[in-house]
Amino acid sequence: MYRPCPSHVPSKTRLRIKMAVDGSSDIQRVRDATDLVALIGEHVALRPKGREHVGVCPFHDDHSPSMAVVTHKGNAFYKCHACGAGGDVFDFVQNYHKMDFAEALRFLADRAGITLTPLSKRAAHDSESHGPSRSDLREAAGRAAAFYQRVLRHPDQGQLGRRILEDRAIGDEAAEAFMLGLAPDKWDGLLEVIQKNKLSIDLFVQAGLLKPRRNDDGHYDTFRNRIIFPICNEVGQPIAFGARIINPEDEPKYLNSPETPIFHKSRTLYGLHLAKRSIIDSGTAIVTEGYTDVIACHQAGLKNVVATLGTALTREHAQILGKFCHTVVLLFDGDDAGQRAADRGIEVFFREPIDVKVCTLPDNLDPDDLLRQEDGAERFNQAIAGAQDAIRYKLRRFDRALKDQTGLSARQRTLETFLRELHTLGLDSVSGVRRHLIFDQLADLMGVSAREIENAMPRTPVHSHAPSETAELTGRTTSEEEDGSPAPLPSAPTNLSRARRQAEHDLLALLIFDPTLGRHLIQLENDGPCRLTDLVTEEQFADPAARLVAGEVFERVESDQVFSVQELLAALDHPSARELAAALYFRGESHMDGKTTITPAELYQEAGRALLRAIEREAYHAEMDEKRRTPDSASNPEVLQQLLDLRKKQGHMAAAIGSGLRS
Repeated sequence: MYRPCPSHVPSKTRLRIKMAVDGSSDIQRVRDATDLVALIGEHVALRPKGREHVGVCPFHDDHSPSMAVVTHKGNAFYKCHACGAGGDVFDFVQNYHKMDFAEALRFLADRAGITLTPLSKRAAHDSESHGPSRSDLREAAGRAAAFYQRVLRHPDQGQLGRRILEDRAIGDEAAEAFMLGLAPDKWDGLLEVIQKNKLSIDLFVQAGLLKPRRNDDGHYDTFRNRIIFPICNEVGQPIAFGARIINPEDEPKYLNSPETPIFHKSRTLYGLHLAKRSIIDSGTAIVTEGYTDVIACHQAGLKNVVATLGTALTREHAQILGKFCHTVVLLFDGDDAGQRAADRGIEVFFREPIDVKVCTLPDNLDPDDLLRQEDGAERFNQAIAGAQDAIRYKLRRFDRALKDQTGLSARQRTLETFLRELHTLGLDSVSGVRRHLIFDQLADLMGVSAREIENAMPRTPVHSHAPSETAELTGRTTSEEEDGSPAPLPSAPTNLSRARRQAEHDLLALLIFDPTLGRHLIQLENDGPCRLTDLVTEEQFADPAARLVAGEVFERVESDQVFSVQELLAALDHPSARELAAALYFRGESHMDGKTTITPAELYQEAGRALLRAIEREAYHAEMDEKRRTPDSASNPEVLQQLLDLRKKQGHMAAAIGSGLRS
C-alpha cells in the first residue's frame, strides 16, 4: 500500500503566474525589488527578534505581536501564528488592500519604479475579447487625472480654476494631496491627448471618461469646464472622478463617473487613502457628505475624515472602515438628514461589529462652512465629542413623542412603534452577546427591563433583502463572491488521524526548511535505501492543503532543486496551501533547532519512516474493517485466517519501516 508508482503528476501552476502572458519575469523583478519588512512596516510597527521581525498582525484583532516576517535564507514571507495569515509580498498587498493579483503587481511595480512588460498580441486580443482589465482601467484613470492636474496648473488655462479653489479656501498643498484638477472648456480636451498618444479610445469610454457622439461620429469628453476631484482607491490610485461646475448655469452641479469594474460607490470612500493612518491612530472614522468637506477637515488638521459618494453608509463601507477602527461617526448638516443617517447607521450597526454614532453640526452648517469660521475647529471638535450612538440618536424623536403622551396605552404604542422600526432595520438578525448588550442599552434608554424589551419585539421575521438591496449592503453579488474567492479545498477524510496529519506535516516541514534533505535516502529492511519520492506521492497525503504543498515540494525534490519558501508560495494556487507552507517553515525550524543528538539527515529519514508507518497503519485498519464487515466474519475460518495474516503483515511492515519521528 505504501509503494505506489513513483510517477509524479505536476500540480497546477499558480493562477497569478498564468495571468501574465509575458509577465513571469515582471513578477520576479517586482518581488526581488520589494523589501517585505519595509512594505509591512508601512502599515504595522515591526521590531527585530532574532533572525526575524515581529509585529501585531493587521488581519485580526491582535494585541500581542503574533506575526513574524522572515527575510533570511533567501526567503521573504510573513506568517501570523495566531490567525494563520501568511504569504509573500503579493499576498500581503492583496489581503491588506483587498486587491486582485494584477492590481497588487502593478501597485508594487509602481512603488518600486518598475515598468511592466507591455501586453503581448495575445494578451491584447484577450483584452479586446473580454473588455479592458482592471489594471488598464486604472491606468486610464491615472492618465486622465494627470491631464486634469496639468490643465489646472497651466498659467492661462487653469487661472479660473485656481481662483475658484482659492475662493473655497483650498490651498496648494491640499490641491496637490487630493490631486485636484480642471477639465478644460472644450469638447475634446482629453480626447486630443488620447489620440496624440495613440491610446485606446474604447478603454477611456469603458472608464467613463469619453462618450460616443449620438450620430456615431467620434467621441467627446465626459467632463468639460469643471473642477475635477479624483476619487482614489485605498492606495491612492485614481479610479473615478467627481466634477463640479464652474459656470453656475451649467447642469448638473456635480457630475460623477459611472460605475465600472474598478469603481463602485457603495464600496468607495473619498479621501480614505489620505485618512487611513489617522483613522487607525484615533480609532475613529468621521464620515461626511462632500468632497470639499473632507478637504476642509484635512486642511484643519482633522485627517480621519472621509466621505460617501452620494449614498448612505453601506455595509461594505462599514466593513472597509472596520479594518482600521471600531467607531464610525456619521456627520450631517441637518436634523432630517441626521435621522435618515441614524436609520442607516443602525442597520449597519446591527449587521457589522462596529459602533456607529451620529453627529449634526451647529446651526445646520456643513464642515466646510463651519471650519472657515474663527472658532470653527473648536466647535467642530465639540460636536464630534458629543456625537450620540445611532440608536440613542434615533430615540430622541421617540423621546419627544413619549413626553407628549400621558396615558399608559399611548406610551406603550409609542415604544412598540420604535421597536418595530428597529426590528425592520435588522435587530432580529443580531445574536449572542451583541444582542444582549443592545437590549440592555434599549432598556436603559426606555426605562424598562431588558426582558420586557425582548418580549415586546415583533415575532415576524424580516424578509430577506432583494438581490439589488443585498448588493448595496454587501457591495458584491453572488457571482462576484464565486468569481473572487478560491474554491474551498475538499474536506479531510473523517477518519484522518492526528498522527497521520502530524506525520505529513513533519516531513513537509523539514523539506521546506531545508530542501537538500530530500537528497538523502531512506533505509528500509527488505528493499535497501531509496528516495522517499519513490515510496510515496503527494496523492497519498490525506490533508488536502498538505497534498497541494507536497505536490510542489516533491516536484522540486525529485529534480534536486534548492528552493526558498518565497518560490514555493509563488507556485501554490490556494491560500490555505500558502498559509500551511509558511507555517511549516517555522515547524521545520523548530524541529531542526531542537535536535542536538541527531543529524538533519537522520531526522528526515525518521520523519519519512513515520509517514510511511502512518500510511501503512491506516491502510491496514481500513482493510481489517472491511474484512470484519464480511457476514459471519467472527465464525468464518477463512476470514479469521485473513485477519491473522493481515496482523502479521502489518507487524512485518512496521519492523521494515522502523520507528517514527522522535520527540
